[in-house]
Amino acid sequence: MEILTRERLNQKMWKAYDNEPRGWKYFFGKDKKGNYNVIIANRILGEQYWMKFTSPYGKDHIFVGIRAGIEDEDISRLKSSFFDVDFGVRPLNLTQKDLINLLKGKEGAIEKQINEEKRAMKKPPIPREEAEKCTASLTSMYQCVSPKKLEDISAGQNELNKKMEKELKRLERMSFNYVC
Repeated sequence: MEILTRERLNQKMWKAYDNEPRGWKYFFGKDKKGNYNVIIANRILGEQYWMKFTSPYGKDHIFVGIRAGIEDEDISRLKSSFFDVDFGVRPLNLTQKDLINLLKGKEGAIEKQINEEKRAMKKPPIPREEAEKCTASLTSMYQCVSPKKLEDISAGQNELNKKMEKELKRLERMSFNYVC
């Protein structure tokens, strides 16, 4: 397990994503203590990125992130759980004119976008560099779910959660020391 800053976690995660855009699952939820959790796991690479933070808004919230491995038995659990479609970026076959029509609210534009999104979700995700060449792309982050129990993702999640909560409390104490 490696504790990371937000910037370092994002760098590592997006680098891993660009190298292997298939196999990602995205989980979002709020725990009993009121902290927010985002877990982005890749069953092909056998690793996960977990972010725990006090608020999803603003820059003043306390954040802790980790990068950790996933055991083989947990990878099979990820394959069969939650969603058939992987999290990731997919190109949309929309022209600039289609996007302008959408912004102007022209009749039929929304239906065309919805149909294109449905079509795009049937294709595998692509690296971000490829998506930048497209007129428009879709990131399938809306396919998130909050698992009922952390063990639904990995047998070791509870132990990781304890370590992250301890680090989050330590960071909160440090931030309150600056306020006093």
